[in-house]
Amino acid sequence: MGGLGPVLPVLLGSEFQFSMCPGAVYRPGRFSSFWEDCQGSVEKLTLGSSAVKGTAEPLLIEFLQKQSGGNVEREPIPSAAGGRAHQSAVKGRRLKSLTFAESTYLSRYGTDWIFKHLPDGLEALSLEGNACGCNVEELVERGQLSYLKELNLRRSGLNTEEMRKISKAFSAASPLRIESLSLGGNNFCLGLPWDTDTVTFSPCLRNATLPFLRELEMDGCRLAGALFRQVVAGLDGGELPMLETLSLKNVRVTENRLDGVMKEFSSALRASAVPRLKFLNMRGFRAAYESYIGGEGADALIAALTAEGRPSLERMCPSITLRSVKEETARVVGSGEIRFLRSLDVRLCGKPALAFFGGLAKAPRAPEWENLDLMLYAAREGNAEMLSAFAESLRLGRLGCLESVVFRKQVGLEHCSFREPGGEEEGGERESPLFRALGDVKLPLLSQLVLDDFGLQEPDVVCLGEGVRGGNFPQLGDLRLSRGNFGRAGMEALCGGDGQQDGGSGEGLGSVWDLDFSHTRAGEGIRALCKRLLGSGLKGLVNLRLVGVGLDDDGMEALGVAVLSQVKVLDLSQNEFGRAGTRGFFQLLQVTDPESDSDGVNESGARGGGGQLACLEILLLSFTNAGEGAASSLAAGLGGKRLPYTVRLGVTKVRWLLGGR
Repeated sequence: MGGLGPVLPVLLGSEFQFSMCPGAVYRPGRFSSFWEDCQGSVEKLTLGSSAVKGTAEPLLIEFLQKQSGGNVEREPIPSAAGGRAHQSAVKGRRLKSLTFAESTYLSRYGTDWIFKHLPDGLEALSLEGNACGCNVEELVERGQLSYLKELNLRRSGLNTEEMRKISKAFSAASPLRIESLSLGGNNFCLGLPWDTDTVTFSPCLRNATLPFLRELEMDGCRLAGALFRQVVAGLDGGELPMLETLSLKNVRVTENRLDGVMKEFSSALRASAVPRLKFLNMRGFRAAYESYIGGEGADALIAALTAEGRPSLERMCPSITLRSVKEETARVVGSGEIRFLRSLDVRLCGKPALAFFGGLAKAPRAPEWENLDLMLYAAREGNAEMLSAFAESLRLGRLGCLESVVFRKQVGLEHCSFREPGGEEEGGERESPLFRALGDVKLPLLSQLVLDDFGLQEPDVVCLGEGVRGGNFPQLGDLRLSRGNFGRAGMEALCGGDGQQDGGSGEGLGSVWDLDFSHTRAGEGIRALCKRLLGSGLKGLVNLRLVGVGLDDDGMEALGVAVLSQVKVLDLSQNEFGRAGTRGFFQLLQVTDPESDSDGVNESGARGGGGQLACLEILLLSFTNAGEGAASSLAAGLGGKRLPYTVRLGVTKVRWLLGGR
């Protein structure tokens, strides 16, 4: 195999992967002998562009032709009823699985030519990431997929019309042996008008067509409402009795609201219709103009999942908006009564939020959730009670699975606050009970904490800092604290110390990659942040936003000696620093002001660690007093780098594109 070129195919048991060596140069003579050696020994084959074009293409076709030779044993295919059909499956040591790696170069001519010679005994075919899904219709018509069990058409360029043709071909060739069908990432709103009732999925999703279908994956599809109803009709009519897995993750249905289609879908979740359904993924399932399943649709779904005639589900992952549902619906979800709910993405506000946290607190034990994402919205009233209920659930240890917490204001209710109007904590005299809980409770899975719309006060951030120093959030990666009323005390509490000095575990902010202090008084405590950066306490930081934090010349010089080796986005817009403050900062790029006689040491005596912005892609300095001299210094410092640095300088928002691609 050494004659194949500088890069060898990857051998994994009886599996060869040519997709991992796209730059290989194949020598026809030795490549031909290699394919000869593969005859009768290779069961799985993954092909990249180097194996399907140029001189390699005819050799591949010759190999595929021999795989379809007539000297193979065959056995009948059992019918869905347990009898035997007239078709037969290839048996023996031969190619069973063929994968065209993503973005494989397949010209229209090459695709047709290669596909005509695919072995008729294939059991698995993957065209994921290749815009040639339309060829499947011809493969079915030629009988080349008669023995196929797995068909992967994710992101294969299918639209509504092409899917209609494939479904029709499936129906004409029925019954097929396909057990796993993947259609994810295709746009089934293209090809036909949205208001059409043209049959697209119905011929395919029938027991007579796909009697063995166990897995249907449509993740990331865009579906016209009428087409999703065709999928629902197949489920509701009992046409998929063998179905075990249905994945609708991040599917977007092009209807204004989901209430109607969700009621129909919920009515199909019966043991009599889908008796073997075990896994249902609806994470990110949403309508065109509505966030996830909510209102009457959510009520219908939860009612179906708690009904006596429900299917024997083992795992379900939904995204649900509980803002306008019945309180009983929210209580049932929060209580953990639906044992097969494993991964939850929940939006809450108002009375349903109180019912959710109330059910959680009163449950005999913590739900068996593997992870939970919460988004809390401010309502016209009851926000303080919602936060207290949330804090109580934390203290009871019911939310150890929490991965994400986001606070948001609703459109049209921007004036609503998460704090009780006129309350003692509104003026910042005391922290919210939520932050007292966050300072005490360990959340080992928490990776995202977004408090932009919370209205943070100094005591809140001080309590949060206690939790950080105590190692309560070891996985925290995304921390956004913008638009808060805190400064030096909060920054020192959050960034000061290393955790171990305060009796904590020392994790602190070590996992944070996205940090946002914009539109706060964080500039007052910038030295605490820089000390943490200099001590490698934020060694994984990628995005740092310090927009409008009151950063002056002294703060800019302090930032200039911090360790920012992994930072890609640095936003310092709308700050007070000027030309003097940029002098120390430019030491990061081993650049000094061209009009200065500085020797690379700033006024504080600290020397910049040149090259510390090696990963920087975007630097924003709009609405500052850095001046055009800063732009020329940056240009000189970038030299021959080919990174897309974007620099915005001065109150006129002049845009400087330096070293662009």
